[in-house]
Amino acid sequence: MYREFISPAEEKKLDIFKAVCNTNGISLLKLSRVLKIPIKSLQKHIYFLNEDLKYLSVNLCLAKNSYNQYCIERNGDSAEPSYSQLVYHYLLSSPQYQLVQYLIGHTDSSMSQLCSDLHVSQSHMYRLIKKVSLILKKFHLSIYSNEENIVELAGRELDIRIFIYSFLTQSAPTEFQLLSDQYITEFEQFNSFFDATLLDQLTKNKLFAFWKTITI
Repeated sequence: MYREFISPAEEKKLDIFKAVCNTNGISLLKLSRVLKIPIKSLQKHIYFLNEDLKYLSVNLCLAKNSYNQYCIERNGDSAEPSYSQLVYHYLLSSPQYQLVQYLIGHTDSSMSQLCSDLHVSQSHMYRLIKKVSLILKKFHLSIYSNEENIVELAGRELDIRIFIYSFLTQSAPTEFQLLSDQYITEFEQFNSFFDATLLDQLTKNKLFAFWKTITI
């Protein structure tokens, strides 16, 4: 689902990162052929991908080895950004993603409150809603403003719940949560029930997402 919310350029950078991570080294020419990206464009995407990785960690970048092949270069023993963290980094910069995330976490916000919280003008918000509506249409949903000017997700209840569950479980890495801060304490309390189990954190996140989906 996350690809619905990121730009084509970010998609290409993710594909490059994944391709390089899955090899011990790959030449620029082969990478160009595999991803079907012209070499000049590929070089530009690699440059900006390294800038993004630098933002997430100073210890990780794409670099050429002694065979003139691109590989992942790590400096230090600290934990490095994963593919899913890079995805989440791009999602957080997506206005469309931010809007959907907000609507899931805030079910009683007016248009003025929505604009204020997301720091955009009302005219920009209308344009943003139009873009997001194209994404939601694939899930048989829309964004609706009711008589009290409350902005919310609209559609069949089952479709809304399926969308929310998919959104919460597919768009972020294990160590991140997509719900707003008001749910953090609730999430921690929910997790405490599973302290004695062998469930990994990703499974706990999905269980919490499922629980929120049926209770929102």
